[in-house]
Amino acid sequence: MRPIKFRAWDIDHKQFIYFDLGNPDDNLFGRHGVLGGTVIKDWQQFTGLLDKNGKEIYEADQFIYNFDKWEIFWQETFGRWAAMPVDGRLDTLPLTIETASKSEIVGNKYEN
Repeated sequence: MRPIKFRAWDIDHKQFIYFDLGNPDDNLFGRHGVLGGTVIKDWQQFTGLLDKNGKEIYEADQFIYNFDKWEIFWQETFGRWAAMPVDGRLDTLPLTIETASKSEIVGNKYEN
């Protein structure tokens, strides 16, 4: 079973806060003080896949594949992770183990 992990963008500190549902010691609200006034937004889920460098791939990550830049999203229609070109083309690419292992994460919509 893949780990159930999330991250959210901390607006005040301009960084991601990571949370692992499978780790009972990873208390998001206590460890990060989220209830203490930190403003977070845009929860993103871990896809369960790693890029060619072993980096975890999350929703909204951007990666290079076949010389194009793609952004990851959940494709509701097919119930799968997929990617769309950042350049606005109307195209999708299923995010598979093979695709992930040939790609390299280069950023995301907040840090890129």
